[in-house]
Amino acid sequence: MEVGFQSSFMSAMTTGHGGSGNPPEEADSENGRVEAAQTAFLSPRPNPFNPRTEIRYSLAHEGKVRIEVYDVRGRRVKVLVDDVQPASLKSISWYGDDDRGNGVASGTYLIRMDFDGQSRVQRLSLVR
Repeated sequence: MEVGFQSSFMSAMTTGHGGSGNPPEEADSENGRVEAAQTAFLSPRPNPFNPRTEIRYSLAHEGKVRIEVYDVRGRRVKVLVDDVQPASLKSISWYGDDDRGNGVASGTYLIRMDFDGQSRVQRLSLVR
């Protein structure tokens, strides 16, 4: 387990989260769009979940985003996002599977988002 992840991993295990609440939004009156005013990693919903959970996040500016699922031992289960994305509000679903498409066991999992040199971690529970 890498050092930066270990710190955010332990924080998420003891506090239950590693991100922020609802992100501030800015309205673009010319285009009618809503864009993220800051980078935020929101709590997965529903949590606990079965069969799917939605992971919401916002990006204050364009950049490389990586979102991964880890088990409580720190082993990577699945890569959900590994891409350069524009500033905006986003969401992605996780269906309780690993990188090979196999269903994972009930239990606690950590969702880690790396963006702009920082890691944010959220804890969630899968109930089969």
